[in-house]
Amino acid sequence: MTSLRAWALDTAERAVFTFLEAFLGLLVVSASDAIGGLSISTIEAALVSGVISALAVVKGAIASYREGMSPASLVRSSEP
Repeated sequence: MTSLRAWALDTAERAVFTFLEAFLGLLVVSASDAIGGLSISTIEAALVSGVISALAVVKGAIASYREGMSPASLVRSSEP
């Protein structure tokens, strides 16, 4: 597998899971009356989750161009 393909698969997987985590989190919070009646529609939750996922992709792209960085992390790797 080429490094570009590996990066694309890694980034896509992270973006999908970031979207799902944000979307489910927003749905749980909006369904909870303990927060004071925060109301957000399903479409609004999907839009916010999409923006969060796009930011995760941008972070992955930035990290991949920094020397000694893994595609998903801005922290330097301890591996040579």
